[in-house]
Amino acid sequence: MHHPRGIRLAAALLVLAAWPTAGCGPAGAEDPADARRLLQSALDAWKAGRTIDQAAAESGVVLSEPRWESGFRLVGHEIRPDAHAAGFDLACTAELSLEAPKGKRTREVATYTISTHPARTVIRSPLDMPAAGASRRPR
Repeated sequence: MHHPRGIRLAAALLVLAAWPTAGCGPAGAEDPADARRLLQSALDAWKAGRTIDQAAAESGVVLSEPRWESGFRLVGHEIRPDAHAAGFDLACTAELSLEAPKGKRTREVATYTISTHPARTVIRSPLDMPAAGASRRPR
C-alpha cells in the first residue's frame, strides 16, 4: 500500500525533474493571481486545522510542506508581494507564525513553488528550511 507522504514526495520530485525543461516554452505561463490564490487557500486550510492529507484530498492540490506534515500548527501567515517566475511556475514567499507540536512558537520565512497547470501544486522549497531546533525571523 502506498503512503500519502510518499505520493507527495514522488509528485514533488517529478516537478523538480521537469524543472530543467521549464524554459522551453513561452514565458509567463503561470497566472500570478491564480497561483497566489492557490497558496492562500492551502495556508488557510492549514490555519483552519486541516491535516495536509485532508487539505490535499479536498482541494486536489499536491501539497508538500514539511512543517505541516510534522504537526506544526499555523497560527498566522502573510504572503509577500514579491512573487517571481520560476520557469513555468511562480515562487512566492510567506511569513509564517507557527506553533510546534510541543507548544513553542516560532516565525519562519518560507518560499513556495506554485503551479496551477497541468497539475496544481504548492511545494515548499527545502532550501529555506531552518536547521533542526532553529527558527528564522522574517527578513
